Amino acid sequence: MKASLHPDDRLAEDLRMDELDSLALTAFVLAIEEAYDIDLEDVAMASARPLRDVVLIVERALTHAGTA
Repeated sequence: MKASLHPDDRLAEDLRMDELDSLALTAFVLAIEEAYDIDLEDVAMASARPLRDVVLIVERALTHAGTA
């Protein structure tokens, strides 16, 4: 695992999230949802590749929830 994160880090290749099982990935998504009190789109999260995608999905959910 890298010591620091960059928006262009790829979830699978750079951050090794491909090694996580589906339960761990679900826990990752739930932790984000709980931390920001939002609902994330499953389809969007499944297609997220770089970390930047995750940030954009969270920003979109925050805007939709009216908290951004």
